Amino acid sequence: MVKTDNTRTRRWRKALRGFLLPSSLWHGRFTAAFLGSWATLLCFDLLWCASTNYRPLGFTATYTSSATLALLMALPAFLRRGGASIQLALLLLADILLEANLMYGRTYFEEIPPSSYLLAGNVAEFGDSITHSLRLYDLLLPLLAVVTWLTVRRRRPAGFHLKPYFCTLLAAAAATALFSLPHGGITAHIRSLKNQCYYHSAPPVIYTLPAALAADLLETGASESPENIAFAEDYINRRLAMEPECATPAATPRRRNLVFILVESLEAWPVGKEIQGQTITPNLNRLVADSATWYCPRVYSQAGSGRSIDGQLLMTTGLYPTRNPVYSMSYFGSTYPSLAKELRSANGAHSYLLTGDRANTWNQAPMAEAFGIDTAVYRDDWDCSEHFGHTHNPTDKSLYRQITARMRSGEIWPEGTPALVEILTFSTHHPWVIDPDARLITLEGDAPRHLFEYCTAVNYADAAIGEFIDYLKSRSDWPETMVVIVGDHEGLNNPRREIREYDGGIYSSLVDEYAFIPFMVINAPVPGHRDAVMGQIDVYSTVLHQMGITPVWPGMGFPATGQRLPSYAAGYPETPAGCDSITRLIDAQPQAGATIIAADLLRHRLAYHFNSHK
Repeated sequence: MVKTDNTRTRRWRKALRGFLLPSSLWHGRFTAAFLGSWATLLCFDLLWCASTNYRPLGFTATYTSSATLALLMALPAFLRRGGASIQLALLLLADILLEANLMYGRTYFEEIPPSSYLLAGNVAEFGDSITHSLRLYDLLLPLLAVVTWLTVRRRRPAGFHLKPYFCTLLAAAAATALFSLPHGGITAHIRSLKNQCYYHSAPPVIYTLPAALAADLLETGASESPENIAFAEDYINRRLAMEPECATPAATPRRRNLVFILVESLEAWPVGKEIQGQTITPNLNRLVADSATWYCPRVYSQAGSGRSIDGQLLMTTGLYPTRNPVYSMSYFGSTYPSLAKELRSANGAHSYLLTGDRANTWNQAPMAEAFGIDTAVYRDDWDCSEHFGHTHNPTDKSLYRQITARMRSGEIWPEGTPALVEILTFSTHHPWVIDPDARLITLEGDAPRHLFEYCTAVNYADAAIGEFIDYLKSRSDWPETMVVIVGDHEGLNNPRREIREYDGGIYSSLVDEYAFIPFMVINAPVPGHRDAVMGQIDVYSTVLHQMGITPVWPGMGFPATGQRLPSYAAGYPETPAGCDSITRLIDAQPQAGATIIAADLLRHRLAYHFNSHK
């Protein structure tokens, strides 16, 4: 009996040796390479979760998927010559990819979109912002690479056992696949996670960064399904049908001119606030207090991976941006409604885009053409001798003064002619570097570094805006001019929690919990104040309504000066208690917007009307 049992045991061991890596291999160079690679991936997971949340670490797939990738990364250990050096090179390349995504994720809470890896010019422009995203503990990644290399090179390589290696690899991969099956598979689960409040940033941890990027590429390359197109078409029809009950005519004659100022990363909480007894935004405060101003301080930021270019889309076209790819990189050939096209159609306005960014930043030049901009002036056309930090974009004061000079000369917006002037500023871009001799407030003492830096930058931008508004009011066509001032998206992101929780929450009453931007309309036909929440997508519809224009495309949002806009925005964490037809339309905006852009669903609806008014 004992002999029979021993025989069976030997048979089982022999069978398992055919399908699993032999124990001799696990005690050699391969073990060091595998464990080093696995530790690198898990270290990335931990660092990623430190900036987002730790929920992804509770998923089984977090460990099976990283083990699968680590088995692949350990392949150089089988080489008898140069294996250790190749292993080190592989780990260092992986570190670069992981670190780049960590820095990006600390600001935007998601991995770098695949299309953005080709935007080397953008990376060069935002060097200061990148270096400020580094952390001392990021050195753990290259340290693990060096330790792994030193361990691997001291051990002798073992022979490559093809069959057992691939069986082990398949077993680890199968465990990950089995975990994802109840969720519809890995790609479907990643898509589902990205649409959840607490797991939007989780895919690079649960399924590893390469798998998350591959899922994004598959999503990008897939054509819009008939179901998605039907959903978006139904959305368009329902939104157009609801327009008559949402909008009400402006009470006064419409404005001929619109100056639309997108202030980089401007949040709403500094407006009307003081810090250390110093007013942060004295000029914006003065404008808000004006009886001819309409103001909302609770516009929920809805920009995604494209950041500033997403803000432009939301607020000047009334469309919701695609998450991945960034629409400006892949869909610049689609048909876009816009404020520029509506104003040209309504009163023959000439449109200007004035920005200190380069023409290729976020593919700005092709998008300006797609948005119907007549004249675009980029960084190379300005004097950039006055700039802050690494970037060579002109400072806000320098940009406004040069714009004013060209307006006085008639080169830009000759006085008395109808125009749309869209201005994009930069001085309030992270990491908020303002030269000491240009600062107008001095903040001292113990506080989170980002708080003082941000307040100083916003105060500087406020002074620049004040000078420019004073010039606009001196023009003879000021009574026919409406000025919109908005933040292009939120600014704090990751530092928000640090600032609000600092020293028991002493700054929690100063800094908003959520990402709100200010939206003010100067010289508004319908002045007033709105405290309820609205979305960036609603800015477009509100501006057209204030201008007294009946649009061809009313926007996916709703006019805040209308009658039925709820206190809710797509993506806003606090869901309203009731659910009416408008709320359902708001919830559908992200999916419908992505399909409208990707499938170019507005081409036939808009092309004839706008083309006939060129």
